[in-house]
Amino acid sequence: MIHWRHRNEQETVVPSADIETTAFDTMWFGDANFPLSEEVFAALLEGGDKHVFVMPTTLRRAQVAPAHRYGHYDPRLSRANTHWRDVDAVELARQVIADHEKWDFGTPWVFSNEISYSQWRAQAIEEYRRWTVTFAQTLAEGGLLPALYSPMARPRAERNEWSALAVSGYVAIEGYLDAAMVLAARDPVGYSAGQYADIRSHFEAQGVAVDRCILVEHYSQTPATTKWGRGGLSLDDWLNVIAARIAGARKAGFALLGSYGWGYNRMGVTDNEIVETARAYVAASDECL
Repeated sequence: MIHWRHRNEQETVVPSADIETTAFDTMWFGDANFPLSEEVFAALLEGGDKHVFVMPTTLRRAQVAPAHRYGHYDPRLSRANTHWRDVDAVELARQVIADHEKWDFGTPWVFSNEISYSQWRAQAIEEYRRWTVTFAQTLAEGGLLPALYSPMARPRAERNEWSALAVSGYVAIEGYLDAAMVLAARDPVGYSAGQYADIRSHFEAQGVAVDRCILVEHYSQTPATTKWGRGGLSLDDWLNVIAARIAGARKAGFALLGSYGWGYNRMGVTDNEIVETARAYVAASDECL
């Protein structure tokens, strides 16, 4: 998934995020059963320049293949984490850099989904961690601004690699809260802030400052008992959870937010409910600025 923002060609170090940018919205086009409508895109675009679309460059599972002005695809960029040994990290990054130039994007952001939990943490493969850092460093050396999604919301080791990623770019933390737990809390904002502050402290302990973190939350229409996204809540409860999560994230000190999962609708809700989700998200994000 790739999206770029403005890059100063004279810069020789990785710049910090544009202070006018506060949210990155990852937009799959939906799955075969529930394709996203233009109304969802329009609702998110109401956030203006403070919200940046992160568009996919490869198809994922049963994703709809769009004939859409936002779509740019290159199958070479689709690599399974388990096959990383077969791919040279520098060469893969150079392919991304080449596509950036070919497609004439005017912005340097590159979001990569995702660091492999099994390779990075469960199997603790040091070579894979170095591979990931090399990929990010090569993107940065090419003038791009990498943000790597991390399914590890609370890292407890690997400080050398985490801090190296922060030097080269950003960590997009998959800090998904259980919507039912947020709703049930006596103080939903305070509960969310406490959870997010704990995530922040874990990354800071590994050398990743909060200004190099993008806190990503899940906005998919998931069924009950799912621990991310809507989790089967009523629409009113879901919209209240969205507001509480965003206020809690700001209270915990996260200036950069990310949204994910707009193309998932396992609840089978109407398109209008997805549009309402998008509008509530944009309104809550802007209100907390």
